[in-house]
Amino acid sequence: MRAPGSVDGLQGTRARGDADGPWDLVGEVTVTGPPPATLSLTMIDGYVPVTCSMCYLGADLNQLAAIVRFFRDHPEERGVLETGGEAALNRAADVLRPVGG
Repeated sequence: MRAPGSVDGLQGTRARGDADGPWDLVGEVTVTGPPPATLSLTMIDGYVPVTCSMCYLGADLNQLAAIVRFFRDHPEERGVLETGGEAALNRAADVLRPVGG
């Protein structure tokens, strides 16, 4: 899995849409449906740039949604996105890991 964006915003292209916009415009990030699960990204203006099945992403959609929400909600953490995917994913995982987990 690669990091979901940069300091400036969410970026990505996958089978069913392009996500490219500033973090402050990212609204809901949800995972729904019976298998296969579907990731849906909705911008604050209601525009839905991405709706994608797990089959197309090859990643755990619940983890991906949590990581996108983390960087959306914590602008002070976005600098790590510039260092590369692994560092960003590790930082998000460290913060999101349950205490004692």
